[in-house]
Amino acid sequence: MKKRTEQKKNRAKGAFRTVWLLLCLTVLLAAGGYFGMYLYYADTDFICGTWINGIYCAGRGMEEVEEELLQRFWQGTVSVTDSGGHVETMRKSDFAPLITCSYRAQLLLLASGEEQTPGSWIVDTFHPKRYELEPALTRSLQDREEETDYLSGYLEVIREGLRIHDPAVRMDKTEDGYCFVDEKTHYFQAEKAADVIVSAVLSGRDSIDLEEEGCYTDLPYTAQDRQLYALWKKIEAFQDCRIVYLFGEDREILDASVASGWILTDEDGNFVYEEDGSLATDEEKRDAYIDWLAAEYDTYGKTRTFRTTRGDTVTIEGGTYGNQLDRKAEKAYLKEAFAAKAKEEHEPEYVKKAWAQGKDDIGDTYIEIDMTQQTMYYYREGECVIETPIVTGNMMRRRQTPAAVCYIYAKQKNRILRGPGYASHVDYWMPVKGGIGIHDAAWRKEFGGDIYKTDGSHGCINTPYEAVEQLFELAQVGTPVIMFY
Repeated sequence: MKKRTEQKKNRAKGAFRTVWLLLCLTVLLAAGGYFGMYLYYADTDFICGTWINGIYCAGRGMEEVEEELLQRFWQGTVSVTDSGGHVETMRKSDFAPLITCSYRAQLLLLASGEEQTPGSWIVDTFHPKRYELEPALTRSLQDREEETDYLSGYLEVIREGLRIHDPAVRMDKTEDGYCFVDEKTHYFQAEKAADVIVSAVLSGRDSIDLEEEGCYTDLPYTAQDRQLYALWKKIEAFQDCRIVYLFGEDREILDASVASGWILTDEDGNFVYEEDGSLATDEEKRDAYIDWLAAEYDTYGKTRTFRTTRGDTVTIEGGTYGNQLDRKAEKAYLKEAFAAKAKEEHEPEYVKKAWAQGKDDIGDTYIEIDMTQQTMYYYREGECVIETPIVTGNMMRRRQTPAAVCYIYAKQKNRILRGPGYASHVDYWMPVKGGIGIHDAAWRKEFGGDIYKTDGSHGCINTPYEAVEQLFELAQVGTPVIMFY
């Protein structure tokens, strides 16, 4: 019994010693860990639980932290808006040569503060400290001209502003007519704008409206400037015209680019004025515009080039088909319309008017007569709907059908064709040039080939009955007829 009691006591003493040893070991380890971390943070600038501008800084040095803060600061862009609403963008980092940025003083003050005591690292682990620091910003360049030149490399608005060294008022003659250039009104002050932009970035802004910042100003006019402006108002009124001449699908626009050349001048080149003080019109130049339109768009009697069905391009001189402008009527119209400063579309009057107007007056509906191939084609809206052999004028007897661009000027049925020594009845008759026309020829049994060379017509286009019957029904008076060899 006594022996068992001794055993229990011994076991209890052993357990107590074990617990005591574990406790001592735990205390020693905790103390060692605490002092180890104490020594670790004592050798760094920031202790556990320190956050600066969202960056975890525990155990880090000031230089490392500042570098990351600077990287974050220079991120993003800066937008610059001019008076016209055009927006240009610069990277914020592009301003680094102009602005010195530093967090060093704030970080030094924070690192040396009581809150950064290495011994409080355990408490700070569970109660982190968060700081928001603003950088110290200063201008790197004190010379505003250098600052402006630097920004001109990034911003078009600054670059254009520097282009105007001596703001002036002037009047220029351009391809679009006279224009008034006023560099004094709403003058852009490039150097002031550069100062505003840099100041805005220094204050933390990322968008600048140059109009709102007062970067535009009006400079005073001189007496000479006012005289030039008064002249400009007269020129502006003179060239205020927009008449659109319609030539089929083609358009000719009479606007300031044309009208500006009609101001009458004297022998010395000075403007001539009417009694009411307005600028006088050079009527010869105004009328010359109609002559120019006629030269451009008259097609009657002119030499043409034509792309044939057989694949080549032929040149055809003269003919009865085409447009011819009524110059007299058009000069009278222009005199009145220009005086009234008309703004309208106008279809000219013609002495001769073709199937279509414009430079391509043939269009895609026409009759093509290939006298070398002795074939006639009728195209309607670009599609060939009739192709037939024919017989044209007798070459041996010098009655060859003339090469020309003509048109159907009439349509008749049951016509007697008469000439020296003959009178022939035809069911369908479509004259195209004088007494030459397209008709049926019941007396012929064959068409095409070389018949025309020795046994051709008196000049007409003999056509098989079924083909001419179909053509008579489809083709209208005015349809172009292109005849060539």
